[in-house]
Amino acid sequence: MQCIVGWNHCIDWLLSRGEVKAALKAYNEVASKIPDKGPSAADHITFTTILNGMREAVMAEEDTVDGHQAAGLGRRALTH
Repeated sequence: MQCIVGWNHCIDWLLSRGEVKAALKAYNEVASKIPDKGPSAADHITFTTILNGMREAVMAEEDTVDGHQAAGLGRRALTH
């Protein structure tokens, strides 16, 4: 269980920095090293973290127009 908590934290940290590919790579690397479990060692928190991080990345891309921040929708609209 502690392994999964640390794994989730690392994935969340990478996603919070906008590093979606690195987060997915970390997930795949760790999953491949867990004997007899592989990807099934992940829990609902892992998958929720990954999906939310990917959503945030897409919304951040949509907020950017020609390299400039747009008028402030996206992530902020969902949190208010």
